[in-house]
Amino acid sequence: MPQDGGKLPGREYAPKRGRGRAAAAAAAPPPPHESRLVPSPADDDATRALNARLAKHLRNDVGNAERFVARFGRDLLYVHDVGWHAWTGTHWSLDGGEAAAQRAAHATAVAVFKEAEAIEAEGPLRFESTKLHQARIAAHRAWASTSGNSARLAAMLREAQPYLLKRVGEMDADPWLLNVENGTLDLRPGVAAPARFGRMRPAT
Repeated sequence: MPQDGGKLPGREYAPKRGRGRAAAAAAAPPPPHESRLVPSPADDDATRALNARLAKHLRNDVGNAERFVARFGRDLLYVHDVGWHAWTGTHWSLDGGEAAAQRAAHATAVAVFKEAEAIEAEGPLRFESTKLHQARIAAHRAWASTSGNSARLAAMLREAQPYLLKRVGEMDADPWLLNVENGTLDLRPGVAAPARFGRMRPAT
């Protein structure tokens, strides 16, 4: 045996059991279609149908913007010259809006892997060979990986802005409407209606 604690040449050494194996497992990277930070889309009929529909969109920045709007357009909007706003359940909030939009972009990129699974589950198209079908799946997975890069995420958010755009004047257009915690109060008749779009101020 070498005196310096090294290994003999030409010999293979199995890793020690127990702690070494557990540490190796903990350090192993997740599969390419999973993320430790970004949750995967829900696995239900509606989401699977959405994945199959979005799988037909273009594999470019405009296609990703369409995916972003389809998945998160109800809860995000972009106010011109102000920035991203997120729906809190009672009102649109600028605080945390940018971070919410970034998280939604991350989730959209990860969900493209689910679209690839939808393409695989659907099987070959009419007159499409198995080889071409597998190539289409591989191309979609490659685009999912590319979509997670900073440049593509920034492009996704930029291209989505026109479809979720509001101007400041549109956010508080009716002076008779007041946003409260459980709805929008119409000050004229004095009745409450469900709150959703149209208010920028925090709830009173």
